[in-house]
Amino acid sequence: MTSTGVFRTAGTDLAAAFGPVTGIATEIRFTDLLNLQSAPGQVATIRTLNPGIPVSDGTIRYQTLPGARVQVEGGAWPFAGGSLTLDPTLLDFSAQSERRMTFHIANMAADQFLQQFDFKNLDATGIFDGVLPMIFDETGGRIEGGDLRVRPGGGTLAYVGDLSQKDLGIWANIAFQALKSLRYQSLRVGMNGPLAGEMVTDVRFAGISQGEGAKSNFIVRRLQKLPFVFNIRIKAPFRGLLDSAQSFYDPKRLIERNLPALIQQQSAPPSPGPAVPAAPSIQPAESRIVP
Repeated sequence: MTSTGVFRTAGTDLAAAFGPVTGIATEIRFTDLLNLQSAPGQVATIRTLNPGIPVSDGTIRYQTLPGARVQVEGGAWPFAGGSLTLDPTLLDFSAQSERRMTFHIANMAADQFLQQFDFKNLDATGIFDGVLPMIFDETGGRIEGGDLRVRPGGGTLAYVGDLSQKDLGIWANIAFQALKSLRYQSLRVGMNGPLAGEMVTDVRFAGISQGEGAKSNFIVRRLQKLPFVFNIRIKAPFRGLLDSAQSFYDPKRLIERNLPALIQQQSAPPSPGPAVPAAPSIQPAESRIVP
């Protein structure tokens, strides 16, 4: 006995382990409808995918297999001037088990990456490549061994906002004016941890020198001759870290995320609690009218 069928969807939204997904459009041509097996090379387009960093306009090639399995043949998204690609992988949904997905970032421009979060006071240059191995299970998703590195030639990192001496003090202002624009030769970002939990991000700068617009003096010129290496470790919830960073410049993100929950909480009926007896009205035995 043979069975065939076609399933189409023009725009499906769902909540996945790696974050919200919107606008899934696909047509699945089944070669064995009873076992839900399709022909290879099925194509799905995805409007947005947000595992903490939003990506848009993606395409995934896949094949459905018997036993609630999906063979992902590959995926691709435009990302910050470059590309985000997904390696082939087999996803088994028949039992609770780890599902591994490895994403590669190529030719990502630092300035376009920052523009996604509207960091108006920061400016950066540099082209990055890297890999983000992700593991998903019943507890959620996590990154193991994520690594991003700038291409040879380095880049710059600069603060372009207004900051007065009154805000910093004399000596702090001198230091800030000297370091507000930096040029680096190498930069590596390592990422490990759960997407919804505490992500550990290691940042390593090397080959540091002053960039355009930074002020120099005798001490700074002496210090630039030293081989500075900056090692920074950040521990914070991945999605919360991005929200916190953007909220310094634009609090609308926090308002949009938290206001509906606050309104719902305030409109909910108060929970019944233990009855509190009314205070008795006590009149002193001897009293008189006083001005």
